[in-house]
Amino acid sequence: MAAAGLGIIGIWWVSRLITGDTGSMNPVGLYAECSTMATIVILFVYFLTMISLPVFMWRRHRDSFSPLRHVAIPVLGSITLIVPFVELCQPGQPAPYNAFPFIALALAAAAVIACLVVHRHPRTGAREGAAIPGT
Repeated sequence: MAAAGLGIIGIWWVSRLITGDTGSMNPVGLYAECSTMATIVILFVYFLTMISLPVFMWRRHRDSFSPLRHVAIPVLGSITLIVPFVELCQPGQPAPYNAFPFIALALAAAAVIACLVVHRHPRTGAREGAAIPGT
């Protein structure tokens, strides 16, 4: 866990040195940038969760499915996420915030690609972490 945190700080520091933008080379700047990027990703995960709830309940628990609870409320929750998405992803923001929507889009594309790969090849990753190959 500590290595991941140090890796994030290292990547942030190197990217600042490469781009020449050393305007916020302090921990508060790092915190603000990381929290903004994480907020975009968390909102996207919330959105996916709200979309998947009706599908999951319809497929797995059809007897307890409620259109109000499992469709209407997630739709209203998804609509409320529009404002934060627009504010966090609006054009004209200063660097590095202007790159965050594209990074989030790349993460979303990676998630879609991963879903497609697993759908086409269901055993993908099934033996990840096996101590002995072939077991």
